[in-house]
Amino acid sequence: LTGLCRFGGPVGIRLSSDAMSQVRLGDWLTIIAALTFAVQIIQIDVFSRRMHAGKLTPGMFLARLCLGGIVFCVGSLAQPSPRGLSVWPGMFADGPFLLLTVATSLFCTVAAFYLMNRYQSYVSPAHAALIYTLEPICATLWAMLLPDLVSPLIGLDYASERPGITVAAG
Repeated sequence: LTGLCRFGGPVGIRLSSDAMSQVRLGDWLTIIAALTFAVQIIQIDVFSRRMHAGKLTPGMFLARLCLGGIVFCVGSLAQPSPRGLSVWPGMFADGPFLLLTVATSLFCTVAAFYLMNRYQSYVSPAHAALIYTLEPICATLWAMLLPDLVSPLIGLDYASERPGITVAAG
């Protein structure tokens, strides 16, 4: 919104007088997400120049785990499931599910955070943000390739995403 206001003037974009009354929950969530993304990039830039990624990553991972746990608990209280938490023991007793959960936690979370913390100090925060915004594109490409390759190895019937209008719109 601030960026749009800067463009205001005789030739630029002008906001209507009731623009702020038109901002909805989704808009606020997007603004909050953009702000937290900016804070994250700046904090990683600051801390990755001061400490080794091997020390920074566990703290970052733990903070995300705690925040995710809080969001999970609040979400569970706000919209309780009819089955409650009774599904959890069954999920963790399922070998393929547990294997995939651990593998994606290690490779897609811990390893990604470590690499991010290790190498972000070599680029500017603006370049890092640009690189990180490519993540959804890379994730989509992996989703179109990996499930067909990995799921038969662990006994799951999980097809890869197929190219189409839904994937392109996403």
